[in-house]
Amino acid sequence: MGDLSHKDLAPGSFDVVTMWQSLEHVHHPLDALRQAFQLLAPGGRLMISVPNIDSLAFRRFGPAWFALDLPRHLTHFSPTTLRRMVAEAGFQVDKLWMIPHSSWLQRSALASGRSRLLRWRLPCRVVTRWSVLTGQVDAMGLSAMKPS
Repeated sequence: MGDLSHKDLAPGSFDVVTMWQSLEHVHHPLDALRQAFQLLAPGGRLMISVPNIDSLAFRRFGPAWFALDLPRHLTHFSPTTLRRMVAEAGFQVDKLWMIPHSSWLQRSALASGRSRLLRWRLPCRVVTRWSVLTGQVDAMGLSAMKPS
């Protein structure tokens, strides 16, 4: 899992590589990013989405956090660690943004048995919107480019 090498995939043969809710599932994410770098043509784009371990929900619910998803999620990322790892693989990071999932917050609240208010959809949406503004939401996206 997490190995992009294949005899039919030539280096520099892709314009875009997406890793949407997948990088957290691989045993060696830096290796997977380096393989993606090799597959991309100069100026090619890498698009990633992963859960955000710096989320308000993780700090509040800990092991009951919906996106923790152990043992399927092998690595967890903060905005800082994701940027750093992508840069270490050779990419230039363009943008990092927050991806709201109010249903993840609601599921975390229900699984924990705490936060009665967050068992309801409207309070979850309000808290999720605030979390987006403060960079503490449950998921994040990142766009990066292979230098020309």
